Amino acid sequence: MVDSGDKIQFIPLIVGLIAIIFLGYIVKILIVPPEYQVYLYIFSGLIVIGIGIMIYFCIKNLEFREKTLSVIKKLLAGISKIGLDVLKNMKKGERKGKKTRVPTSPALKNKVYYVAGGKCQECGKKGNLKIHHIDENPSNNNITNLVLLCGNHHDDADKGVIPKWRLKNIRDKQATPDHTSYAK
Repeated sequence: MVDSGDKIQFIPLIVGLIAIIFLGYIVKILIVPPEYQVYLYIFSGLIVIGIGIMIYFCIKNLEFREKTLSVIKKLLAGISKIGLDVLKNMKKGERKGKKTRVPTSPALKNKVYYVAGGKCQECGKKGNLKIHHIDENPSNNNITNLVLLCGNHHDDADKGVIPKWRLKNIRDKQATPDHTSYAK
């Protein structure tokens, strides 16, 4: 946020930058499959080169420097606004409305355990197993939306550490001729 003295408030600016970086990381992990992440790195490199060229022209050309500083101030003000919004939401303690959990039937639980061989579908451990909804919708109890994970991997999946595409791959590998309904 910019006040009358054209000064940037640093706490909202830092929170805004952290929110943008976190969002970029989540997009990279959840949306960009590994085979395309190299393009993300190339794009990031081009941005760094562009920033370097802009700095060079700012040093050499006074008019360009003034226009660039004006744009940067507006950009920083926008990032600070994002940071202020994040801080306000944190203070209010607002959370997204929870989705309604539909109980998983014992027969469906047994099928998920049977298809997974009674083991975590990520690491193969047999203890502390939990059924995870791939699309994070607890009311979607379709067999194609469920994977069996140990407690650690279930927590990782909830936090987004294990991306959805990986969970779908795990699920698809479990499909057998006897369990074709488990395939895509």
